[in-house]
Amino acid sequence: MASKHAFSLVAALSLASVVDAAALKAPRDETSQLQIPAIQVDPSRFIDPDFPALAFEQASFVNYALNDDGTPNAFSQNLVDAIFSRTGGKPLIRLGGTSADYARYVANQTAPALPRAEVNSYQRIGSTKIGPAYWDIAANSFPKAQYIIQVPMANPDIAESVARHYYQTDGGHADTLASGLMNHGAITSRLDVYRDDLEFLAGQTTKTPYVLSEVGNSLNRKHDYAYQATLGSALWQVDFQLYGLSLGITRFHFQQILHAGFDMWLPGASGNLSAQVFANYYAQPFVADFVGAAGNVQVKNVPLEPNVAAYVAYEGGTPKRAAIVNLKYWSKCRSRGEARLAQYVRVQVPAGVTKVKVVHLTSPKGASAKAKTVTYAGSQWTYESQGKEVTGVRNDGDVLNVVGGVVDVPVKASEAVIVHFM
Repeated sequence: MASKHAFSLVAALSLASVVDAAALKAPRDETSQLQIPAIQVDPSRFIDPDFPALAFEQASFVNYALNDDGTPNAFSQNLVDAIFSRTGGKPLIRLGGTSADYARYVANQTAPALPRAEVNSYQRIGSTKIGPAYWDIAANSFPKAQYIIQVPMANPDIAESVARHYYQTDGGHADTLASGLMNHGAITSRLDVYRDDLEFLAGQTTKTPYVLSEVGNSLNRKHDYAYQATLGSALWQVDFQLYGLSLGITRFHFQQILHAGFDMWLPGASGNLSAQVFANYYAQPFVADFVGAAGNVQVKNVPLEPNVAAYVAYEGGTPKRAAIVNLKYWSKCRSRGEARLAQYVRVQVPAGVTKVKVVHLTSPKGASAKAKTVTYAGSQWTYESQGKEVTGVRNDGDVLNVVGGVVDVPVKASEAVIVHFM
């Protein structure tokens, strides 16, 4: 190798490490050889610890912040903390959306926001009214949070960031999950549109951050949880963020709105649904752990197979972790008895590494799984736990031996892993 900081992912034709018996039995896919060079340390490309940002539709924010009795929503608070405690960042929360574009402030309104947001009601444009109590809620709901609020400025020529909105698809349903969201080529081609913008900003002295200030996986007018809230959509969320970080996008504000199907959690009972965590949430602790809290992290994309992506997290130029996202579609209930193939990736680890620890974002039900069977690193987050991590739900965290400087890592179809170099 040209550098001790370079390593490769190559086709795994034989097992060179210790794996569990179930993995040994899994049918294999193959992958092609790929060299990953060392990177140049560039502080301007260090990942902002605030990158996994949030956005709330203006009226829906009240539901996420408060319980029905007006007390702070600890469920929401704990879920937010579980993300940012991993990066050392703070929640940057955008309050906006279409309802906010036409909202009115009513000084004598006692309710924080009217009409109340519900799962089965669409906020009509022009109907949202905000009262003074709304801002008290914002000030007291999420510790350490800072807010981005839509208001016209007296000086329109001041720009602290460049922001765009991003939705991967206009719509979709269970039958189009593979082509619509679990599609690495579609993700990269959409995000590559921003390359010129990013290169321009990188050449400016102001170092203006480039953010995606409103993000969702699709614009379904009515929620379709079989498309928008599955393990497959969570894997989209992982691949989307990691590729975006590798390009230099600073933050991703994932939109939370009660009537949408792409939410990460439902903060309280609404319509015919109970409070719950959706599968999309699991992408956030995964990506946050991959980036970590070192403060000097850069992320590099590593092209593999057309629908298998890899990324490397470097701390001060030294590779510390690899993430592999296998977007190949497999569903226990929809793949008609097909075997769930495992992509084996041979990782040539940095010098001095003798073992790796592999943790998974997965479900035995595959791409169509809802949150009930999804785990990350063996953990779950539920309403019953009030948004706190429940560890040991599934046995996870394989420790694999490095043999001859390489280790073979199996990644099942519709699964993502983080490989920690030990």
